[in-house]
Amino acid sequence: MQHQKRLDSLPEKLDTVIKENGKNLSGGQKQRIAIARLVIRDYAVILADKITASLDEQTTEQVMDNLLSLDCMAIVITHDTKSEFMKRFQRIYMVRDGVFTEQPIKNPAAGNGVSSL
Repeated sequence: MQHQKRLDSLPEKLDTVIKENGKNLSGGQKQRIAIARLVIRDYAVILADKITASLDEQTTEQVMDNLLSLDCMAIVITHDTKSEFMKRFQRIYMVRDGVFTEQPIKNPAAGNGVSSL
């Protein structure tokens, strides 16, 4: 249902031509297409660098829920350390002032093989 609304919002629906480098797409639309590509391929490891940077809070939660439900190791680089999805990581590492440290897990029951940098 939600995907249908997004398709219906495009000028030519499913027949909309996407311009070179997605020039006629928003940042959020580009992110969703990139994530869809991840889902249809079978990767053992995914490195997601600021994958939710252009997204609103609700879409961020949906994207991270989809990413973290994939059957692979996801390494996520993010500045968004306050979101609910942070509780789902097995390990969290932080770089501050050039120092790399492991952070305590707020939810020890987390675990689907995901780590965050």
